[in-house]
Amino acid sequence: MKLRVAIHGFGRIGHSFLRIILTAKYVLEKLDIMTINIKPSDLVMLAHFFKYDTLIGIFIGNVSYNQKTLIINIITIVILVKKDSQRIV
Repeated sequence: MKLRVAIHGFGRIGHSFLRIILTAKYVLEKLDIMTINIKPSDLVMLAHFFKYDTLIGIFIGNVSYNQKTLIINIITIVILVKKDSQRIV
């Protein structure tokens, strides 16, 4: 059974955490990224900033954003905009 994970915040640490999970196959087999909770201002460029990170470099893979989901390769992650982190579970 996979551990279900929600990421609260998608800045430098959130990007790095998600990249590690996506690039380490043995970790990805044990975790399910369910949601990412972000600020409202992050919605427009969410996929772009993840794909083209200025410090880490370009993410090798497909990244797209569709209304309320971030799609990375074949993984679909629901995007939430909640101020209270207790409400994302």
